[in-house]
Amino acid sequence: MVQIFGVRSVSTKLFNRIVGEYCGYWVLYGFTNFSLVHILHHQHSDDEMDPVNPKGMSFIVFLSAPMRYMIKAAKAYLFSVHGKEEDYQKIMKAQTVVFHLNLVLRLAIWYIFLGNFLFLFFYIPSFLTIVTIFAHINYVCHRDHVDGSVEIVNLNHNLYYKVANFFTMGGYFHKNHHTNMKLFNPMSLEHKHSKKKLLTIQSKIYLNPNEQYIFTGSFISKYFSLNSVWIHGERNRVLAPRKFNEHPTSWL
Repeated sequence: MVQIFGVRSVSTKLFNRIVGEYCGYWVLYGFTNFSLVHILHHQHSDDEMDPVNPKGMSFIVFLSAPMRYMIKAAKAYLFSVHGKEEDYQKIMKAQTVVFHLNLVLRLAIWYIFLGNFLFLFFYIPSFLTIVTIFAHINYVCHRDHVDGSVEIVNLNHNLYYKVANFFTMGGYFHKNHHTNMKLFNPMSLEHKHSKKKLLTIQSKIYLNPNEQYIFTGSFISKYFSLNSVWIHGERNRVLAPRKFNEHPTSWL
């Protein structure tokens, strides 16, 4: 779904718009709103203007209130562009009311269209699954490192990611997606710099070469790559002497 919102990822603009409107309607945000969030995410990855920046949040917090953070970042961007215009505040207040009203109306339309059974046992699980996977992609594929840098990665190393990438058409190939957001399936990207790190935030501190960080955590947090990112990583990070051939190094 995210690839559709890349604006030009499908061959024709008309087809892209039709599919995009449908996907936007399904997740309630709407095509235009999601497009703005998606473009801002690429232009301002992992900084204050990024609408899906997990900085300072656990995954549960990030998952439970994604819309609030997206709206906040989108408003900050729109204010930076249009904030000096006389009627900006009035327009923004009206737009906020209309946006939330649209959420309710879209939900009501899906309920009327699908009926009780399909709405409860098909639409709601589908919606929650999409939102959860979307949040998880942005949470674990943007990895905050100990030195303060943030790296975008591809994930395809266990059964969950392989299955998820199959059904989402490469959703967890997020590094590839950021390298070329026009791709419908980022798994198809073969890039000459594919082994090179893609950093959105550069290193801020120097790390002692005699030390390394080992990440602990539960099986679930490790399996779903939560133990080494953002708040989870800070909690599970253990400092240890760096080893070479099973012996502590002596760099100095």
